[in-house]
Amino acid sequence: MNTLQTRLELQGAVQQWIDSFMQEYNVSPAMMDDALSKALLNIKELVIQEYLIAAQMASSNQQEDVEEVPDEQDNTNTAER
Repeated sequence: MNTLQTRLELQGAVQQWIDSFMQEYNVSPAMMDDALSKALLNIKELVIQEYLIAAQMASSNQQEDVEEVPDEQDNTNTAER
């Protein structure tokens, strides 16, 4: 399943859950807004953590690539001698 399709299905499922929850538990839009705002703040923190981990991994991979290049050059120079 592609990313766009997954996003659209997730958005639809969340909206259905919100509508159903509000109706079943007689939750006002203001109360739901408050609850979702708090949940979004928590999710945004997770997104930032995810981004930082991905950036750290990318930086680590770049460092590994840079460290491997001199080794390959040393082997080439040694073979030429």
